[in-house]
Amino acid sequence: MKNANATKIKYPFSNQLIFALVMENENLCKELLERIFQGQHIKEVKILDRVSTKSEASIVTGVTSKSVRMDVLFEDKTSWFNIEMQVENRKDLPFRSRYYSAALDVKNLKKGAEYTSLNPSYIIFICQFDYFGIDEAVYFFQRMDPQKSLPLGDDSYIIIINTRCRHKVPESLKALFDYINEGRVCTEDNFIEKVHNKVVELQQDEEVAQIMTMEEEYERRNTAARREGRAEGEAAGREEMKLELARTMKAKGMETQAITEITGLTSEDIEKL
Repeated sequence: MKNANATKIKYPFSNQLIFALVMENENLCKELLERIFQGQHIKEVKILDRVSTKSEASIVTGVTSKSVRMDVLFEDKTSWFNIEMQVENRKDLPFRSRYYSAALDVKNLKKGAEYTSLNPSYIIFICQFDYFGIDEAVYFFQRMDPQKSLPLGDDSYIIIINTRCRHKVPESLKALFDYINEGRVCTEDNFIEKVHNKVVELQQDEEVAQIMTMEEEYERRNTAARREGRAEGEAAGREEMKLELARTMKAKGMETQAITEITGLTSEDIEKL
């Protein structure tokens, strides 16, 4: 086992953008899901929203952060998955999961289709903290009547992974937890090595570095504004960063619609830049 720090990893696998770009590899995504769903063979993975720093990007951290969305085909049925890496405990996971679950259904249900055509959906948070504080590696939720132990049967599920679990960690998740938490690469685990190699490759990507530099500056300005207790200054800093990011994207020839989706600015605002 070796430590990833030896290769000067500035942006680790736990970084939201890096995680999203690594998981754009459908084979790696498939292997990750098979580790989470122990014993379940996943036949095929299809990424619904491609993550790109060059065109039609759907992820930029800080200014506006969207999760990776996947369409996963099991051997016997098709399911929808939304998976995110969470480093900071914002104390809102139950409400975020509720919102994401609804958004995933709205996104994928065709206009005029029957509600029964909704596929099973799984919202997955990989967290570097134990949200519930009882040292379990995996928390699995579904809607049910607690008094009668009767499941609603809507095929909607929430999974919260606790990478900081100290006991009862499933064998399939141990190397993954070590890599996320400590950067340790298990040389006997082919999946972890492939993930690490991709992470190393992304450290050299100039556009990834540019986006992360913007993110760091954005956070620096917001932190300074919060310390001074200036809500207005913090809001102004956010808007300034959005405009700066939009200028860079526009200069690189990105479509106005893509810039709008990423920054939240209007097309009129972007045309004025």
